[in-house]
This record gives sequence, structure tokens and C-alpha cells, in this order.
Amino acid sequence: AVFRSNADLVAVDVAVSDGVKPVTGLATSDFVLSDNGVAQIIAGLTYGTLPIDVRVLLDLSGSISPDQLARYETAMRELQGSLSASDRCEVSTFARRISQVVTLQPPPIVTDFRRPALDGTSFYDSALLSMITVSQPGRRQLTMLLTDGLDSSTSFFDEAALVDAARRTDAVVYAVTALDARSPSAVQQRLKNVTTPTGGQLM
Repeated sequence: AVFRSNADLVAVDVAVSDGVKPVTGLATSDFVLSDNGVAQIIAGLTYGTLPIDVRVLLDLSGSISPDQLARYETAMRELQGSLSASDRCEVSTFARRISQVVTLQPPPIVTDFRRPALDGTSFYDSALLSMITVSQPGRRQLTMLLTDGLDSSTSFFDEAALVDAARRTDAVVYAVTALDARSPSAVQQRLKNVTTPTGGQLM
């Protein structure tokens, strides 16, 4: 049997920034939309702020120094302080294993971080799982990775699988790292490979 369907209208969520703040005042003529290389007609443009579901993944592995951990905890507090009552946040930590610390819920979020036994770093597995989200109409998905991006070969998945997941996820992925940005490294490029395809960035 052959079942056919068609769609008359598809909603596309777009966020535009100058690298620091949102760009406003755009019109339909400022956008180009294509589907498999075929230009599409943009029927209309509306502005609005959608509630966000944030998934935070915090690296507690042995490669994270106490100073780095303090910076990540500060970043988490700043993130939570920017959430509105309609937003929701979920927090997980990882070393060799990933653990959910806070289930998806509205702010305020109370967290209590305790380092697990330092028996490895499964960055690939943990980051990949954090990007598996269920798209919900009217809500946006955001994944934030607080990590140095190192993996101690204890992951089941590899870097290629992680990058493929980044290309498929509905979430915008940001990575926050305490690595020295003035010294480019393979790890920084790894984090960029994960964030850039989603519309996010390495910070």
C-alpha cells in the first residue's frame, strides 16, 4: 500500500544574532529558505519568545580542576538566573557514568554536586545522551555542556557518532569550557564540531 501526504505550511524556528545579542527588525526578504536545494516561499515572519527546555551537562571527571569546577558552577548560576518561570531546566553530571541530578523542572533549581569515584571520563557517551531530546511544539531545546571535552576512552560511542548526533538533534548546543582560548587544540575543535552544526557555539 502507498500512503501519500503533503504539508501546506511548515513552521521554521530561527534565531539570529550578531554574535552577542539578537538581531531584530528583519523581514522575509532577509532570509533564504531551501529544501533539498529548492528555494521555498516564505509566507510570513513573526517574532516571539518561546519557553526553553535547558539540559545542562556538568563534567565532574578528574581532569576538571577545582578552579574549573568553580567556574562551571558560576556559569550554571548565571544560566539559572536568566530563566523565566515558563522555562525548564534539567541537570546531569558525568565522569565515567552519567547521573541525573535534577529532573526537568521550572526554576529555581537546587543542585548539590559531589564528585563520583574518578574512574574515567565518558564524554562522548554523556554528551550524545544529553542531545537526545523530544521536540515539543511551542518550546525550544537547549543543551549546555560544561566540560573540557576530554574522553579517556571509556565511552561506548566515538567522536564520529557524537558529531552525527549533533547534526540530528533538535537542540541548540553550547559548550562552556575553561580551556585557554588563546591556545587552539584538537579538543576545542571537537567541541566546535559538536556545537556549530546545531547553531550553538563554543564559549
